[in-house]
Amino acid sequence: MKPFFSILVPIYNVEPYLTKCLDSLIHQTFTDIQIICINDGSTDRCQEILEEYSKKDSRIRIINQRNNGYGAALNRGLTYVKADYISIIEPDDYLKLDAYEKFFCDILQNPNIDIIKYAYWQFRDIDGVKKIEPSASSKLSLPEIPFQITQYPQLLLYHPSIWSCVYKTTFIQKHNLCFIEAPGLVGQIIRFLLLLCV
Repeated sequence: MKPFFSILVPIYNVEPYLTKCLDSLIHQTFTDIQIICINDGSTDRCQEILEEYSKKDSRIRIINQRNNGYGAALNRGLTYVKADYISIIEPDDYLKLDAYEKFFCDILQNPNIDIIKYAYWQFRDIDGVKKIEPSASSKLSLPEIPFQITQYPQLLLYHPSIWSCVYKTTFIQKHNLCFIEAPGLVGQIIRFLLLLCV
């Protein structure tokens, strides 16, 4: 039986954060998920951590490749997607444990929507002082009903967070959306966002 969500986790030398990220995924209250971890040639303990977690949870799929960059890692992960919906989680981020349960409820209420974008919180540690702040985009006054990006283009002026969205798999496939495989993380993210909006 195919999962409802495929979660792509592109990984490169993020040993200090990876455990917390994976814990937040394997302990989700909504369990019908596939976790695709693309290890992009990490030289730290990421591979070891991934193997430990895959032994604990059969939903984790590890894909190893030599270091080809963020875009190449995500494109490789997209080829392993089995679910109806896709999300991308950065390995230095983590989610509330009911996040996918809420995503699932939102999709049930909006089955024809191709992309659902969520606000997020930023965790900062400046000189030992930890702060939790809402993202700039979460301060936007947007309707909680479906809309076209052309109605609220100002959304594109904020942090280009492709990892705060849930995407319908058929939408990604229909439009053959993928990442450029070149240096420069921000450029790859912005290009993907622009393709989504065309």
